[in-house]
Amino acid sequence: MRYGTHFLLSFILAWFCNKELIAGYETALLLSTLVSFFFISSLNQAMVSYFKKNDQTKKLIWSAFVVLVLMTGVSVVLFVLYLFFFSNGEEQKKMIRFLPFLFFNMLGYFVEFYLYISSQKKKMLLYGMLTFLFYFSLVLFGMGLKQNLVLTFSLLTCLAICKCTYMFLILPKPIRIYKDHFFAIIKTTLPITASLLLGGSLLHILGLYVKQSFSSDDFVIFRYGSREFPLILILANSFSIAYTGILSKNLAVHKGDFIRSYKRLLWQCFTIAILLMLSSKFLFFTFYGESFTEAAKIFNIFLLFILSRLLFPQTFLLATNNQNYFYISSSLELFFGLLFGFWLGNIYGIVGIAYGALIAYFIEKFVLLYFLSKTGVSYQKWMPIGHYLIGAFLLGICYLTSLFVL
Repeated sequence: MRYGTHFLLSFILAWFCNKELIAGYETALLLSTLVSFFFISSLNQAMVSYFKKNDQTKKLIWSAFVVLVLMTGVSVVLFVLYLFFFSNGEEQKKMIRFLPFLFFNMLGYFVEFYLYISSQKKKMLLYGMLTFLFYFSLVLFGMGLKQNLVLTFSLLTCLAICKCTYMFLILPKPIRIYKDHFFAIIKTTLPITASLLLGGSLLHILGLYVKQSFSSDDFVIFRYGSREFPLILILANSFSIAYTGILSKNLAVHKGDFIRSYKRLLWQCFTIAILLMLSSKFLFFTFYGESFTEAAKIFNIFLLFILSRLLFPQTFLLATNNQNYFYISSSLELFFGLLFGFWLGNIYGIVGIAYGALIAYFIEKFVLLYFLSKTGVSYQKWMPIGHYLIGAFLLGICYLTSLFVL
């Protein structure tokens, strides 16, 4: 629902807002994601397996929340530092109004985590539907109808405060923080946080590079094109997170179920990607308008990202508590991503930047596969290699075809 909401809003804003206004909104999203995504994602990934093993939700929950508060504080500081050093006066005035939303919204993510970890699935679904319906409506009102970025930020802040209020109402009482669990959570989370900060920040840094080095039109085109299709991303991430918890209990018992689910996931994702690859130019023209059709070239490159997304060495490393390897793989991803991104960007423009990111993603996954082999887990025995290669071949043919169409 989160990805879908932003995806749908991108369609509507493209028709009702000028690119300068969209650039302001996209800059806020880019910055907030850059300074917060690695904290949120690392807490979610690490805590799923940690809570599954300890099975003491009420005892652990407030310790986990304090970790999130500390992460939120760091995110706010990073956001302010960027505004101070890299933004002009006009942009600073607008972005500083986004800061309260960033703070309260980060804390509000804990609602989703708590509902998931306590198996309140129906309530989680309803909560997601309501919050993203409100988010969609408020952005549509502030950006689409009022054409006012600052008003939009203020409305979103009110929504984030409501989420935090609900969070304190549903979390178990009394409030107790256990020092041993607090430090254990930090120890579990930090390797993944560092990994995501090093590797996961690549696309956001490249986005800021486009913002600083290219025109605002190029920035908007790059932002609209450099989005992995939400459904593919959700399917892959959900598969990885779910099996991290399952395999952490007993690796061998779940092998057959893992492979069956893996095959199903491969063909779901490859089918979606192939259809999108062949129709991307038409879709961008239809949903965004003629001025956004160039973004289809970037989008098709990002569809190729599923070739690395559908490799899951990180799932096994997390399940077997080998998170420390993420430091090296993510450092290499960031290094090669910036190297190839800047180099190819200078030659081929924003298309070259997308190719640079694609190369870096493959390097990161191959490094993780190497480290996984060092732990004694043979990934090829868990992977339906034939299905993967056939899907990759078909997707590659479709991409080459799209080059002549676009």
